[in-house]
Amino acid sequence: MTANDNAVEPDVETIVKEHSRNKKKKGYKEELIKNLEIIEVPCELPEDAQYCPWCNTKLVPIGKETVRDELQFIPAQVKIIRYIRYAYECPTCRKDGVPDIGRDYCNQLFKNEEKLSDLKSEDRKIKRLELEKPVLEAFLRWLSTLNSLKGSRLGKAVTYASNQNVYMENYLLDGR
Repeated sequence: MTANDNAVEPDVETIVKEHSRNKKKKGYKEELIKNLEIIEVPCELPEDAQYCPWCNTKLVPIGKETVRDELQFIPAQVKIIRYIRYAYECPTCRKDGVPDIGRDYCNQLFKNEEKLSDLKSEDRKIKRLELEKPVLEAFLRWLSTLNSLKGSRLGKAVTYASNQNVYMENYLLDGR
């Protein structure tokens, strides 16, 4: 049997049933889990890290934040496992206040800058490196040791200052 080159191809129509997905309502997940048991898993500092690096006083918890929630499915059981991180502070240093320490570093930089205002650019650059670089480095080291809650005012200030690190060091490269 040979194929007929003049034969007309039949029209074939494919019909696909349409599919639509229902959108989930807002708050759907919250509604599903609102009555589930919650087991908190504390994420505390190790005992040897619970001391103030400046005065060696034992730190005290001042708050906590949720790190993450996990939904755990055990046949015939569903629970929420919530990981909680605690924030600590030193009761001794609190009297001085952490913000005060940060402000003192900044004030020291401003005072040095005021003393250098009459110098020529090249001399000012040399003096900045001599006087201000150690203060700035100490401030940034101190900043990296803080353990603050993300949403707190201190947490926002620490994040902001940490993100400005590169820009804060730039002024040391120039005497203007």
